[in-house]
Amino acid sequence: MLLKVFKSNKVIVLTSLPFLGFSLLYPAFNLESNTYLPSILLTLLTFLLILTTALILNKTINKSELFNRPYYLTALFYVLLACSAGSLISLNLLIVSNLFLALAISKLFKIKRQISCKGLVFDSSFLILLSSVFYPPYLIFILLPWVCLSIIKSFDFREWLMPLIALLIAGVYFYLIVVLTSSNLMSIYSNTLFGFDKINLNAFFVFCFWLIALGLLLSLYFLFQLNSSASNRFKKLSLVLIVNLLLASIILSYNFYNEYYVFGLFSVFIPVSIVLPFALVHSNKKTLIEVLLTATYLFLLVAVYSG
Repeated sequence: MLLKVFKSNKVIVLTSLPFLGFSLLYPAFNLESNTYLPSILLTLLTFLLILTTALILNKTINKSELFNRPYYLTALFYVLLACSAGSLISLNLLIVSNLFLALAISKLFKIKRQISCKGLVFDSSFLILLSSVFYPPYLIFILLPWVCLSIIKSFDFREWLMPLIALLIAGVYFYLIVVLTSSNLMSIYSNTLFGFDKINLNAFFVFCFWLIALGLLLSLYFLFQLNSSASNRFKKLSLVLIVNLLLASIILSYNFYNEYYVFGLFSVFIPVSIVLPFALVHSNKKTLIEVLLTATYLFLLVAVYSG
């Protein structure tokens, strides 16, 4: 059912996303808020940010050459993954970081070989730096603009200089904010960003994410198969996507090593949501894929409501 609906190229299918996501995020309403904002307001804000990020990602992918027609599977996957993990914590700054990262990726996917892109590179770099303000390990994604330039375009010194200029400007702004505000700002910032509680995943979550990991491997297989006969543009964008996934996997490994499982998962949700549709679109086992997708959603429901 889910596969058939979201493989449609009719934008009306997006109206079902809020219902699917809210059903997973609803338990977060009962979580104790660790800020001055009530839990219900934080949950609604989280939900809005997740939906916005999903729509930005889906629009970016549909305007690229990764698929031959519009699909809404990327939005579906991001909402399901982010809402299920978001049900475990009342405030997750990686949700904000993912929004800025999605905006940065939308800029990077617009880079073309024959067109000057200094503005796109600067904007994407600055958006990545904004994402790292909310979660510092995301600073590793500052490599993405240079990766895109090296894959898509020939060398242009001014374009390669843009991320460094963005770093300089962001550093000046951050320094001025620290100087002009109270001396307690850095301690508040540090406690907010690094005072994460370690949250264990129950057996249903673990099972679901193993299913998703297997689906990711299958999707990568189809992606590599497509590369053999695809256009140059497809090959370049898919390579950028693979590098994005590798960088996110570094953050995932760091978080899993420190037992911050939820934050590790959030760090890979964007590239995973983009890659997973390849298995659903190109597999010949449509019935099996449909069963697995629906079963995964049902298991996620069981996971979030069983605590």
